[in-house]
Amino acid sequence: MQIKSIAMMMIAGCAIGMLTGCGVPQEEYDAMVAQLTTEKETAVNELQTKLDDSESLLNAEKARTTSLNGDLRDSTVLNDELKQANAELKDNIADLNSSIEDLQSQVATARAQIRTAQDRAASADTARNQAEMEAQRTQRRYDELVANLLELNKKKPENLAFLNLSDMVQVPEEQMNFGESDTSAASLLDEMGDL
Repeated sequence: MQIKSIAMMMIAGCAIGMLTGCGVPQEEYDAMVAQLTTEKETAVNELQTKLDDSESLLNAEKARTTSLNGDLRDSTVLNDELKQANAELKDNIADLNSSIEDLQSQVATARAQIRTAQDRAASADTARNQAEMEAQRTQRRYDELVANLLELNKKKPENLAFLNLSDMVQVPEEQMNFGESDTSAASLLDEMGDL
């Protein structure tokens, strides 16, 4: 801008000088034109350099913008993929939670069944113990009965104190003879042996 102003002022000065009759020597005029041409070329070169620099910066910014747009597109795609992966992960977590609840329910049911089986086993064990005790008691009573019957079969009726009831009750003679009667202790033992 300054060069244009100076050039315009010089041209205006030359024009006024020529009109007024003040002549400018040709050498000075040529020197001024050469100086103005040099300054113009210098200014044009500086402007061209600035323009080239600005264009380089503009191209760099365009390339950077293109790269950022590509990154933005990649980020958008990645964000969409992450959203989809997150949704799938939430579905998987929900499925796993449902499976965990089912397994916990199955475990609770299995534990209840185990407790029931243990209670039944304990009851069966108690019943078996009681049955064994009852069997032992029955066996003992049976053994005592057999021993008593054997002992009774060895004694004569007159030697038995509990049969000495002749003063109170009349017992027929055939019933008092255990050795010959069908209802003797030996026949009772034979019948028990058949059982």
